[in-house]
Amino acid sequence: MGLRYDVSWTIRKIFQLREVCHPLIRYQIGNGTSTFLWLNNWHSLGPLYKRFGENMCSNIERSLQAKVSTIIKEGDWAWPRPRNRYIQEINTNTPSSFTPNSLNEDGVV
Repeated sequence: MGLRYDVSWTIRKIFQLREVCHPLIRYQIGNGTSTFLWLNNWHSLGPLYKRFGENMCSNIERSLQAKVSTIIKEGDWAWPRPRNRYIQEINTNTPSSFTPNSLNEDGVV
């Protein structure tokens, strides 16, 4: 996303800092309804979109705007069958202690 040419110097500098600040914002998963599955930094691998690219979204049949709640079923992770390396890598790097909590909302840490 670009900026208009008449935006102030301060706004331009703040806009440039987003790439520096984005990795520092971490999401704690509760019920998964307010955290983006691909775009937010909630998994130990970081933002999944940055790690795997757009092909992963289509391979797993979830839109780029999907929420984490789309892969939670009955309080546990419900990733599609590991038929590709993306899912296998996500499963391998998901600690068994890292589980969703349907009683809580998502939070930002």
